[in-house]
Amino acid sequence: MFTARFTNDGVITYDGQFSVEPLGTRRIELGRDSFVRLAALVEQPGFWELATHYNALVTDLPSRIITVEAENRSKYVTDYGLVGPSAL
Repeated sequence: MFTARFTNDGVITYDGQFSVEPLGTRRIELGRDSFVRLAALVEQPGFWELATHYNALVTDLPSRIITVEAENRSKYVTDYGLVGPSAL
């Protein structure tokens, strides 16, 4: 499991906790322009209307959890089994 936090100054903080390589915390500076391109993805039509949960009907599958906080709104999406939209 890992978490990756992207901030609007272009810094990514990665924390590999278990079952991933590398383990531990890493900090990467990509720059503001890279963040702006990434942020544009959540402004595409349909992102803010995604369901909160997508769930496969079997157990022991990978998941992804996406949380976006932008200006005065936030969106949380859980995709268990990777059955949600491919754009996730």
